[in-house]
Amino acid sequence: MKKDNLNYNPRLWTDSEKSIMRSYYGHIPVREVQLLLYKVKSDFPRTVKSIESMAYKLNLSKKTDILKWSQLELDYLKSNYQIMTFKQIGVNLNRTENSIQYAFKKYFPELKKLNFYDYTQIDNFLIENSDKSASSLSRFLKMDYRTVINRMKKLNIYTTKGKKIPYSDSDIKYLKDNYNLPNSFLSKKLNRSKDSIDSKLKQLGLLKFEALPTDWTDDEIKIIKDLFPTHTVKQISKLINRKFVQVQGIIRKLGISKRVKKDWTIKEDEILKDNYKKLSYGEIAKLLGRSYGSIKHRIYSLDLKKVK
Repeated sequence: MKKDNLNYNPRLWTDSEKSIMRSYYGHIPVREVQLLLYKVKSDFPRTVKSIESMAYKLNLSKKTDILKWSQLELDYLKSNYQIMTFKQIGVNLNRTENSIQYAFKKYFPELKKLNFYDYTQIDNFLIENSDKSASSLSRFLKMDYRTVINRMKKLNIYTTKGKKIPYSDSDIKYLKDNYNLPNSFLSKKLNRSKDSIDSKLKQLGLLKFEALPTDWTDDEIKIIKDLFPTHTVKQISKLINRKFVQVQGIIRKLGISKRVKKDWTIKEDEILKDNYKKLSYGEIAKLLGRSYGSIKHRIYSLDLKKVK
């Protein structure tokens, strides 16, 4: 035994370790107490058995006094039990998930938390709230918008009449001023679905990245045409002090391309005819300063057959 060994030194507990035991034992898991003790005396880690033994000597109990639920906490639980998980409520109320579940069963036995995996409950919920919009129901149930619509159609409770909230004048003005922004941003800003935003933009005749000709001066268009072959859209937008999407839109509208088609000369055709049998497409491309695809297309257009 260790006590019979002359070299055995008892692992005495320091006052700081005992203080940690009195402060934390029973309030946090034993493993966390073990870590706190290790920080105080890292050269002498305590075992779980040693900690429990010292807790017995110090007359400490694992059981802590259960904090009574205040009316404010109960009201919060009742208001959020359906739209938040018990774990989320526990974090907000500084309580464990088990504590939230226990209080819910004890104080609200008449209430039932919606099981999102039970379609029977979901269908009943949809029937009871058929006057609400599909988008609001999908957000509440945390389900896909299309899934909610399909469930409502199967239950014969989905009708477009009265479910679409009309756009207000301020909503329409916001869309007109910001229609070039992504639909995902607009849907969050106006609290509507992406499909609804897209449909309204088409109804208003607003297309993404569309630039009206009257918005652009002749000088700006000339600068864009001159610089686009050698500059990026971002560089041009900074130079003329325009938004990136505006410049991108007018470039698409004007049909400008970085590729400049170069007509074939008689001399180039002669060189091609003289060398297409003995040189590869790549070698001819380097010789004429053209692309591989351009050489291949010209040989095909001249009806020249390369010998295999």
